[in-house]
Amino acid sequence: MTAKFSNKIKEIREQKGWSIRRAAKLIGISHTRLMELETGISSYRKKTKPSIENIVKIAKIYELSIVDLIKLAGIAEYKIFLEELYILKDDEKELLECYRDLGRHKKAEILNMLKIKTSRQSHKPSK
Repeated sequence: MTAKFSNKIKEIREQKGWSIRRAAKLIGISHTRLMELETGISSYRKKTKPSIENIVKIAKIYELSIVDLIKLAGIAEYKIFLEELYILKDDEKELLECYRDLGRHKKAEILNMLKIKTSRQSHKPSK
């Protein structure tokens, strides 16, 4: 795990004004585990790394991209997982990059618009 990952999750928690215990409870992990992830060192004084499951939980509560967190974690086997999971065409990558730059409300607006568009297409009678 990289210092970038640890620093990022600590920074977001502090921006939200949450204590370690509050954030850990919301995420669904122990406060000692969150502290280990924020420092990068386990209670046994060994380097530690987050599980994919914990990265997903943290991303959800902190409103971060799972992909970005996995990249920040810098764990080789997770990067391979990402490459296999996200084989996107160039236009899909461009859409995703633009979408990630939007605020939460704009994202919701666009998702609703896409849902309406796709539901209309699925209800058109076939010729």
